[in-house]
Amino acid sequence: HAGVWKIFALMVPVLVGQAAGEVNKLVDVLLARSLSEGIVSAFYYANRLIQLPLSMFGFAVAVAILPTLSQAAARNRVKEIRETLMTGFRQSYFLVCPSLLGLVFFGEPIVRLLFERGDWTTAQTELTVRALTIYALGLLSFAWIKVGVTGFFCVDDTKTPVIVASASMILNILLNIALVRPLGYQGLALATVISYTVNFAALYVM
Repeated sequence: HAGVWKIFALMVPVLVGQAAGEVNKLVDVLLARSLSEGIVSAFYYANRLIQLPLSMFGFAVAVAILPTLSQAAARNRVKEIRETLMTGFRQSYFLVCPSLLGLVFFGEPIVRLLFERGDWTTAQTELTVRALTIYALGLLSFAWIKVGVTGFFCVDDTKTPVIVASASMILNILLNIALVRPLGYQGLALATVISYTVNFAALYVM
């Protein structure tokens, strides 16, 4: 069926865009391994904690608004698309912001409660909390990207988000190289936050 082939054609850029995010993670890990011991684990567990509110709220809002966006796009109602997207951005803010504040201000007790046992030391907690705090500052951008990308998907444009994600990936790599020496592993986390914030800003403007 022609519709099936259309779906496959739309999926290819999406897969490429997802790969850009994985490349970012790979570069972070490779650079983190060149630093002190325990950095890679700190990144991994900080990322796990970030993914929880992002999956529960950011992804959920993006999925929830997609049917309404698709209906508006099918009827060529541009104003309705924009209004729905803004509703998605506001809902994401309302749901994600408390998680952001919680991870920033209570990151240490959360990490201790969940992980500090067995071979896990206080030093490992400190490393993880520092990475978590910086990642948490980008939580809204991470969530808003999902909402913004949905706006492109509803009009069958899967290429633009891939182009933006690829540019963001290159920016992330350059920032990693620039920030890893003066800031250490925290520079890697900051580079990720900056690149994803630029990614969201570009999607929002476009």
